[in-house]
Amino acid sequence: MSSHKSKYIASVDCGTTGIRAHIWDENSKPVGKSYQKLYMKYGEKGEASLDAIEVFKAFVSVLKDAITNAKIDARDIASLGIATQRSCFLCWDKSTGEPVTPLITWQDHRFSKELEAANNTWRVSALHGIASVLHFLTRSQRFGVVKRFEFSVQQVAVKLSTLWKTEPKLKQLHKEKKLLYGTLDTWILWNVTKGKVHATDVSQVIATGMWDPFAMCWSGILSFLIPFPPMEIFPEVKATSDDFGICDSEFFGHPIPINALVGDQQAAMFGQCCFNKGDVVCTMGTGAFININTGETCISSNYELYPLIAWKIGKKVTYALEGNSSTTGSLLDWAKSIGLVKEVEELESMAQEVRDSNDVYIVPAFAGIEAPRFDSTARGLIIGLTYSTTKAHIARALQEAVAYRVCDVVNSMSLDTNSVVKTINVNGGVCLNSFICQYIADITNAAVERPEVIEMTSLGAAFFAGLYSGYFKDFDHLRRLRRVEKRYSPEMTLNQRKLRIEKWNEATKRCRGWAKSKMFSQRRAITLWIFPIFLAILFGMTWSLLFGQKFPVFT
Repeated sequence: MSSHKSKYIASVDCGTTGIRAHIWDENSKPVGKSYQKLYMKYGEKGEASLDAIEVFKAFVSVLKDAITNAKIDARDIASLGIATQRSCFLCWDKSTGEPVTPLITWQDHRFSKELEAANNTWRVSALHGIASVLHFLTRSQRFGVVKRFEFSVQQVAVKLSTLWKTEPKLKQLHKEKKLLYGTLDTWILWNVTKGKVHATDVSQVIATGMWDPFAMCWSGILSFLIPFPPMEIFPEVKATSDDFGICDSEFFGHPIPINALVGDQQAAMFGQCCFNKGDVVCTMGTGAFININTGETCISSNYELYPLIAWKIGKKVTYALEGNSSTTGSLLDWAKSIGLVKEVEELESMAQEVRDSNDVYIVPAFAGIEAPRFDSTARGLIIGLTYSTTKAHIARALQEAVAYRVCDVVNSMSLDTNSVVKTINVNGGVCLNSFICQYIADITNAAVERPEVIEMTSLGAAFFAGLYSGYFKDFDHLRRLRRVEKRYSPEMTLNQRKLRIEKWNEATKRCRGWAKSKMFSQRRAITLWIFPIFLAILFGMTWSLLFGQKFPVFT
């Protein structure tokens, strides 16, 4: 047996637009890295997919390059952690390794009609009615989550169900015991282990909409709501830090243990050392994803936030609430595309040319607005324009809009968790914009901390892998490795903050319902008569318990 001591941790972050790999030393400093762009395939019907074979080739390529750039070889690596974009999935033929569906991403909208139909069935309405009554009686968080359950366009559930119904080849391959399903992490793992391991982790599977975070198993409700494939095609679900097999030596010249699979946002949260209940992380890239650690409790949100499993280490499960804004970096890119600036970086200095936005507000609801005002019919709005409005005012309002959307989610998290958010840990490319970071601090009244290394998703995957392999000892060890590059403290007065939030709230009201459909929701109609029936039954049961006889209407 070799006495060679492994000195590094490797991690790969497979995102929507590219894949990056890092080699980290014992001080969590990157000693080698590589990046390769991915090319999304878009279609007229809302398709947004990737070439699964090309993605795996890119995975191997960037990790090889990172190892080369670090001037080490694969046997110097203690373990590998893999983070991927969530809810990106495919099915493949395990006998040939060939995909039989596209690698469908979370941005794919081709099944919008099927999604609307699934959400408007009597079954979903009945589920809401039953769960509402049970939540009223028990106050259980589980029933609170179920009564607000709705299939999301970003999740896998309806997309996979539709493929299962409409693609005869899937059923044929299942009949031949050749069909496998997996999210992106599962596909990469299966290939890099030469088909030996078909698995995923809890942080990935919770985002598909097919996992019960309370029972910690595949959801039994789904088979009642929509047609669903047999469980044999699904991967094993493991802890986030775990033994996921070994990279075959064919790829990197030496086997590398794989000790972590994790969703990208949860990885960023872990990389920022948000280990404690109440810790908040905000990842700002194309969109903004805000997560709050809710400890060992899965919380039902009253503000359209999504309950997640943050991670599982050993037998301990940590939960989170997540809210997002789909237009963050893309909003800044839009400003460039319409000629407001030549380069996105100019926006920051332009915003600082004026004292305020001159009462101009921009609501970036280009494709609707998310939590806590969820409205898919909302559309973008610019309001408050006067003859004195300048390009600088618009540039400032546009960047302030990013902060307002973060504030919406953070305030909702405070209400859901009955806590005060004191610090927001930011990462992602947009966090390099100091004006936005300062305005987030001002409008949320919370300190904003930006790390030295902004690739938190990749670092988080490395931390998970390193904990399992023993490269990192414990959470305290990881905290000592955390380095903050800059801290932004609130500078706005209470009255200023209150006035601006009131104006923002008024602006968001005015953008809602712009693209509203004239169709009457079947689900709402059914709920109107289902809910009173359950109330009547509940009243009758209570009458019987109190008076020992049936309520007259039941006799």
